[in-house]
Amino acid sequence: MRRVLRECFRIEQHAIPSVDLVIRVQKKFDKKDFVQLQQEFNQVIGKLKLRINISATVQSTAKSVISETLT
Repeated sequence: MRRVLRECFRIEQHAIPSVDLVIRVQKKFDKKDFVQLQQEFNQVIGKLKLRINISATVQSTAKSVISETLT
C-alpha cells in the first residue's frame, strides 16, 4: 500500500501545493483496488488544492481590507 501511495504522490507531486501530508490507510488493499485508490487519492488532492486556494483568497482579501482601512 505504501508503495502504491508513494507512486500516486510521485505522479501528482507537481500539482500538490507545498504542504505536509499524512495519509492513514483505513482499509486493506488488494491489487484489484489500484484504480480506485488512484481515483480516491486524486479526489483528496483536488479537495486539498481547493481548500488551499480558498484559504489564500480569504487571506489576500483580508489583507486588502486591512490596508484599505489603514490608509
